[in-house]
Amino acid sequence: MKTLARILLLAMPLLLAACSNAKPENARPDWVLGNSGKYPANAYLIGRGQADNMAVAKDRARADLAKIFSVNISEQSQDASSYSQTNAGGQAVMQNTMDVSRSISTRTDQVLSGVEISDSWQDPATQQFYALATLSRAKAGTALRQQISELDAATRGYIATAQGSDDLFDKITASGQAVDAQRTRAGLQRALQVVDL
Repeated sequence: MKTLARILLLAMPLLLAACSNAKPENARPDWVLGNSGKYPANAYLIGRGQADNMAVAKDRARADLAKIFSVNISEQSQDASSYSQTNAGGQAVMQNTMDVSRSISTRTDQVLSGVEISDSWQDPATQQFYALATLSRAKAGTALRQQISELDAATRGYIATAQGSDDLFDKITASGQAVDAQRTRAGLQRALQVVDL
């Protein structure tokens, strides 16, 4: 009997510690409102999405991650003014009107490879779905460096073709391809600056 009492006394603190460390079922993950402990910023880029259904939440998480790289903002303004003058009873009446309108839209243009939906959660109170998109900085950096290297090799080939050809049209075509490759490379270089700390 004394042995059983001793075992229970020794086991009780272990059982209490195990119960206190248990995560409540369906508890809100840390990444919903802040940084993720499992996916730290020095190793991962993250995006969060929220919606009424899981598919849209995942798409929004991917889009949120893409915004880290680039956001294109286009603005369109239109100003119109008119002036009119009429004579009423011998007096000149002038009227001036001005209409101003402005339209702003944002769009991201970035092809991302290696993005994963690493976690998801549904809030039991609001029934809203949340998704976490992650991109490993190391994997993305390696892929971007590989693409940059391939574009540099292609550019050298285009330049060699332009220099070795006697046909003016071929020179112009190859030179245009070299310029296009370097424009693409510049975008990848900007993305690499975001990924590589």
